[in-house]
Amino acid sequence: MGIDVGAVLSIAQVGAPMSVASTRQRLGRSGRRAGDAAIARFYITVPDIDDDLAPQDRLHSELVQAIAILNLLLEGWCEPPIVGKLHLSTLIQQLLSLIAQYGGVRADSAWQVLCKTGPFQSVDRAMFVKLLRCLGQQELIQQSQDGSLLLGVKGDRQVSHYSFYSAFATPQEYRILYEGRTLGTLPMNIPLSKDMMFIFGGRRWKALMVDDFQQIVEVEPAPTGKTPTFTGGAAHVHDRIRQEMFRLYGSEEVPSYLDANAQQLLREARDNFAQYSLERTYVLEYEKQSLLFCWQGDTVMNTILVQLLARGLKVCRDDLAIAVDKTSASELFMHLGELVDEGPADAVELAATVKNKAIEKCDRFLSDELLCFNYAASHLDTQKAWETLKKIVDL
Repeated sequence: MGIDVGAVLSIAQVGAPMSVASTRQRLGRSGRRAGDAAIARFYITVPDIDDDLAPQDRLHSELVQAIAILNLLLEGWCEPPIVGKLHLSTLIQQLLSLIAQYGGVRADSAWQVLCKTGPFQSVDRAMFVKLLRCLGQQELIQQSQDGSLLLGVKGDRQVSHYSFYSAFATPQEYRILYEGRTLGTLPMNIPLSKDMMFIFGGRRWKALMVDDFQQIVEVEPAPTGKTPTFTGGAAHVHDRIRQEMFRLYGSEEVPSYLDANAQQLLREARDNFAQYSLERTYVLEYEKQSLLFCWQGDTVMNTILVQLLARGLKVCRDDLAIAVDKTSASELFMHLGELVDEGPADAVELAATVKNKAIEKCDRFLSDELLCFNYAASHLDTQKAWETLKKIVDL
């Protein structure tokens, strides 16, 4: 990032792209000279098919996701901006910048510039006041006798450090502990809660305790079947991409840009999709778990996962599916029906059940209340999740 090389002949990417926007941006790094074509090559790793491979891994989802994104790119589609996000982390950075620029600013003027007429229009006056009080309690800002907001001791340190100028940070890493021994660290962008399962070091683990403050997860081995290849990445795949993937699985078209190996693997993925009747089946039983395929983007899948976790189920995100352990298909449908009967969940209340809500750079300065509002606005879509579950239950 930040390196501009003008004469690039071809771009190579290992693994599936996550969005049309990022693919378009990366493709644009090549072919900049007049008359040169923009060229990109994608290298996808797929598992060998054997008797122990889980159904979701037989679908070669990385390959099909790459095809779906390239098809949408060629159609001219691109992900729309997410409306309604609060971006409180960036708001903190911009507020401290504003105070540093002018040596102080009144609270009402800051809200007018940043929120009412600025880019943070989803933040109302009441939430802005809560944010100011939160920053004041942590000595990032202070208020003078004339009412002006000034940098506090910690705020002055933040603004003076070179890292302040970037609005993004690397994902938060949690230390994984088993019987007091550190197994390693893992970037966690999936929601964490007690009894949740995730993949680490090629094994499936169950979270016994999540300490968001110290960023520690105590685990024990989760004895289930063969571990799926999905490891819980930081992707935010759009609904449209997953719907294009669903269409591709049921189609016979073979894109001209695929080589012979990719064509064969696509046929193999389609055969397995048909074998499991996934064109009309949303829930599969596999060993001691049920797999829920909802064919929606990561925000909807994240919402459904958190809802199932909140009901006390042992849930893991396994690639295209949400895996629910020790639950039959009929039991899972019962839970889904109850969620539909309850109507769309309250997103803020649902966010309160998630331990690791501090994801962006300045989220660590937010109170739990503000973290819930922020997480709900950016990582949950309870209305669309409810509509998806209703479609599955009514089928």
